[in-house]
Amino acid sequence: AVRAAAVSDACSAVKVAASRCLGDLMRSNLDAPWTHEVCAELIAQMTTEENRSSTGGLCARILDDVREYFFGAGARGRVAQLGQLLSAVRQQRNREFLPSLLRVHRQAVGLERQRRDASEFAATLLSALTAAPEPTLMIGLQAVGEAAPWTLAGHLHAVGVFLAVGPTPGAGEEVMAIGACQVIADVVAALGMAASRPLSPWVWSRLYALASRHSSRLARPAMRCLAVAAEVEGSGSRIRGPLRQAVRILRSEADEPRATPGIVRAAWMAATACEYCDLDRLVSWEDLKFAARPGGPARVGAAVADDLVRIISHATRPGHAGDASSLPGLILALGFSLRRQLRVAATANVAAAFAHALAVHRGHELLAERALEAYTQLLESLVRQADSAGARPTSAVAAADGTSVAPGDVATSRHQPAILKLMQHGLHRRAEVADTRLRTRALSAARALQKAGLAHPHSMAAALLAPLFADRTLRRAAAALLAALVNQDPQAVASSAGRGVRQAFAAMMWHAPQDLNLAGAVSLSRTAAETAAALAGCPAAAR
Repeated sequence: AVRAAAVSDACSAVKVAASRCLGDLMRSNLDAPWTHEVCAELIAQMTTEENRSSTGGLCARILDDVREYFFGAGARGRVAQLGQLLSAVRQQRNREFLPSLLRVHRQAVGLERQRRDASEFAATLLSALTAAPEPTLMIGLQAVGEAAPWTLAGHLHAVGVFLAVGPTPGAGEEVMAIGACQVIADVVAALGMAASRPLSPWVWSRLYALASRHSSRLARPAMRCLAVAAEVEGSGSRIRGPLRQAVRILRSEADEPRATPGIVRAAWMAATACEYCDLDRLVSWEDLKFAARPGGPARVGAAVADDLVRIISHATRPGHAGDASSLPGLILALGFSLRRQLRVAATANVAAAFAHALAVHRGHELLAERALEAYTQLLESLVRQADSAGARPTSAVAAADGTSVAPGDVATSRHQPAILKLMQHGLHRRAEVADTRLRTRALSAARALQKAGLAHPHSMAAALLAPLFADRTLRRAAAALLAALVNQDPQAVASSAGRGVRQAFAAMMWHAPQDLNLAGAVSLSRTAAETAAALAGCPAAAR
């Protein structure tokens, strides 16, 4: 009964009290069979806007309760359950949980004890993973490597054991190898040469094999490890071999388009190197045994991005009759490469490529989805770089060649209407499989535009109301974005309500007609109440 009240009671005060009661029960019954489920529910409670904005420090109290479960008496015997919890949290994209938990533990027991407990937890989790390789445990280890890389500094060789896969690895082998690559890359990026130098030649040879001979799914994580090591060591020797193969295929396709076999894999390899290390500084054309293209970029990194733009521009040219199945992978690779090559990102050809991909046509939803993903990540990267420099989100960021690029140079106004249209994709017809994924990506892109200070509050708010009312999976995310727009310009949002509500009711006629009843368990009043609850953090938006 207490668990049900913590999740679904209509009164927020009851939810808070129930969550506190659950925490007390968990602390006094750490080894009970139901404690694992209660801990998972408490962690989920931390992510709700209602609890984030509640008084009394509920999230801090939950973290303190969960800390006992992770580091209290008998924690070593619960390592499998703890790994599953971390896996679930990571799959929910809650990357703040483990750093916050470690911070609360440090405040409670001090830095020395915290580091000892965290290191013991990481070692125990790795031992359990070695004894019984389970994907959930590997995902949990990835969370540890990302939040506390120093805990795994002496264990990278043991992690590297999972890089050994067969010529045609199964799904389980792939998950373990990808996880091992990500752990190694995170630790090397955080600790530098202190982590890369002790790695054995066997580990490096396995990484080279994955990057050179396996599919894109395994090659990209392996190439990331090699590129991160090249960056921290200040030498391009670790990436020259795989990069040379990729650049040869890209150059051939850019010069003479003919759907070269392996073009997507080559694009991902070169773009990953471009993303995670400074190719312009670490690799020369002589290293790759190529010459710079006459009239093209003189540096390797810019040339990789330029080749990708050329290939995509040809494939999206009007009247092109070739195979377009590689376009989703190529547009995503372009997004990888542009995060460092900002000057290329601001060119007209890149804008045209995104415009073509965002103009979704039936049967090409995957292309639009990948374009939204690449576009969102590029904008977020620009905002992060501006934030790390202590500047406003709309400020220009220095590109590799010394020029400056602002988010507005990349997020031109021509893309915003397409993104807002995709945010309502499929809401005014019968639902299809790809609709929800596309709307989710479009909402993420709209959020990135708002954070970059480039959103038009009136049109964006009008487009938000349809998914807010008609798509329960997006309700909370849409409510959070609407609240941000209200704080930015309440008058513009208010003036958009009429058009937005009309679109919302039209969408509900297709996807939630039962919610239009004026009475009953599922009714319009209940939908309105749920929407208001999602907007609890912003009273003005709720009104």
